[in-house]
Amino acid sequence: MTWTITKLARTAELATLLTFGFIMAGFFPVSLSLIVLIVILNDLVTLTLGTDRAGASTSPERWDMPRLARTAAIFTVGWAAVGLGLLAYYLGVQNLAPAQISSLMFAYLIYSAMATILMTRSRNVFWRSAPSRWVGSVVAGNIILTTLLVLLGVLTAPVPRSSLLLVAVVTIVVTLILDAIKVHVYRRVTDQADFS
Repeated sequence: MTWTITKLARTAELATLLTFGFIMAGFFPVSLSLIVLIVILNDLVTLTLGTDRAGASTSPERWDMPRLARTAAIFTVGWAAVGLGLLAYYLGVQNLAPAQISSLMFAYLIYSAMATILMTRSRNVFWRSAPSRWVGSVVAGNIILTTLLVLLGVLTAPVPRSSLLLVAVVTIVVTLILDAIKVHVYRRVTDQADFS
């Protein structure tokens, strides 16, 4: 279930940001080489999901694809809207160069993808369930590697620490908001199922 929701959400988020970002900016907001790196880092986490601690359901899971798509849409719409807002800020307020925008959007996409992995592991608030050692290590490793690449300008254009800090803070705040929405939606679905 985690893999399906995160795969739907991350793919749709990336496609939305690239499409609408190109329309807004006149260039792709993430360079091709960084898109390849995003795919690799996301796949590393995906490979570890089979090792994750998962609570057993009291009844067999039903593969309700419309419900899974709605859940993925929460993350897609939230992350894509914030990503486009950051892009507009970089273009209109900060007047950053395309290469710097690409670096920051790369960081945003990795941070948001790692947050989505953590949030989709549980129907409850994400911090109540610790990931397995492998999942936690790869998530932390991806965040650290991305941060270092962007700050040092390795494979990316270097950006000011304050700009990267803004991306990290925005990601944390949005994670808390999206997680609260996710919990509310799951509780509403459970309540409706109890009354059916």
